[in-house]
Amino acid sequence: MYKKLRNSIKSLNLTQQLIGIIITISLVLLLLSYFILQTYIDSFVNSEMLKLIDRSQNQLVYRYSKLQEDTELLFDYQDPLVTHVIFDKTKEKPLISKPQELTIEKLNILVSKVDSQSKPIESYRFNESNNKELYVVKHIDDNLSIATIISKDYQFNFREILLQMILFIVLVTIIVVYLIFLVWISSIIQPLNQIVKYLTNIRNQEKGNRNLELDIDRLDEIGDVSRSIVEMEKEISRQEKVKMEMIHNISHDLKTPITTIKTYSESIKDGIYPYDTLEKSVDVILENADRLERKAHSLLLLNQIDAQEDMPVVLNPVEIKMIVDKVILAMYPIRTEINVIADIDDVIYQGDDESWRICIENLLENAFRYAKTQIRISVKQEGIKVYNDGEQMATDRIEKLFKPYEKGTNGQFGLGLSIVERLTTRMGYRIKGYNVLDGVEFMIEPKNREIKAIKHRKNNRKNAWKSK
Repeated sequence: MYKKLRNSIKSLNLTQQLIGIIITISLVLLLLSYFILQTYIDSFVNSEMLKLIDRSQNQLVYRYSKLQEDTELLFDYQDPLVTHVIFDKTKEKPLISKPQELTIEKLNILVSKVDSQSKPIESYRFNESNNKELYVVKHIDDNLSIATIISKDYQFNFREILLQMILFIVLVTIIVVYLIFLVWISSIIQPLNQIVKYLTNIRNQEKGNRNLELDIDRLDEIGDVSRSIVEMEKEISRQEKVKMEMIHNISHDLKTPITTIKTYSESIKDGIYPYDTLEKSVDVILENADRLERKAHSLLLLNQIDAQEDMPVVLNPVEIKMIVDKVILAMYPIRTEINVIADIDDVIYQGDDESWRICIENLLENAFRYAKTQIRISVKQEGIKVYNDGEQMATDRIEKLFKPYEKGTNGQFGLGLSIVERLTTRMGYRIKGYNVLDGVEFMIEPKNREIKAIKHRKNNRKNAWKSK
């Protein structure tokens, strides 16, 4: 039973669910209001009846003091639903405003209450069968007392009218709130349906069709979601376009060395040396094989980093100076005309040797690609800086430096900086690139300033690889 009910609720759309919730709450409020009113309304009605009786008795006392001998004028103003009985010890019998409605039994009860009551005023109810009429006995002085009975019909009618008015007000309030909720629900459902339609159209649209629009003019969370979806769709579209260009570029880059290797190999097999001698021709084949290896390695490494994104990272102490020295020594022959200046402290960073080696290699490879005459690398306790005196980056280029498949300066695609950003982030560091006065600089620093590199020695080691 519960399972069926739960499944039925799940099958409803959001509008139906909200309307169901509102109706349920309304019914609960009506029932609670009714039972609560039933409990407390009697005391309120009783209080109002006592006030009415008190006012009526005060008026009667005043009139009795003026019209003691004229009984008809004494009671001519009285409410037909109220019966007064005046007990005056100086009179032979009590004065009754409506003798025909007062039975002997009730009169005897009133007489006994007047004689036995010690308080100046007291309220009572008749308990004969279902008759629960309210009456009040009031002592005016030693000789004069008044007993006033109010009709049970009057009490009942007053109670019902009051109850109906309160329930009517509650019902009207619930209806108004219900209408407000309907308008509010509509204002929520409509943009949500627009978002669903937008996403469905994106999923079903043909490739390259980006003419869909989602324009929800709201400043609340729904507006934020819609704007985020539009931005996400644009970013996905842009990345798909860039990735396709990257694949095309990689295919072209791979095709060139493969073609060269194939052509040179076939020529050597036929006894022809395309590059003057056998040794030089084989060197060309090896050079292109190295190019292929580097490109394949970058792609595999990026995929490996993505696959390990959610895996825990094991951080170990790493001597950065040794890694930087080895990388500079290995990469310096790329462009021997470049002056490489190193300012390296003996510090320890957290991470692993291979990741830091890849980061330093990619940063230096990028620096060698764009440097004109000089590269400076600094390793300090506060961070690592790699500078080159190449052309400064455009502002829009800086914002996309570390996104994969982005086209760099001179239309070159690369994954190096994206790999650096992924690896440094996993190790608890961050990288940023920025223009300086006469070039470009990249800096790797700890995300948390409290986790700084451990400095072994305070002496600085400065090396310079001068161009030959």
